[in-house]
Amino acid sequence: MSQENIINRVNELLASSDLQQKQLAESLHIKPQTFNGYMTGHRPFKLEVIIAIADFFKVSVDYVLGRSDER
Repeated sequence: MSQENIINRVNELLASSDLQQKQLAESLHIKPQTFNGYMTGHRPFKLEVIIAIADFFKVSVDYVLGRSDER
């Protein structure tokens, strides 16, 4: 699991949904500063955050992790 893969996938998902990082963070009940730490690579993603992102965008965890191109 590469931080860079996750960050790239989340950025793709954000771009395709016209959401900002802050909006996603608030939807996931995560402080925007904490989410920014994930997205800049300063803080490792927690498993529960990865699962929440996958659930929010209705994609698989493997997709978020960059292990699959199938959503």
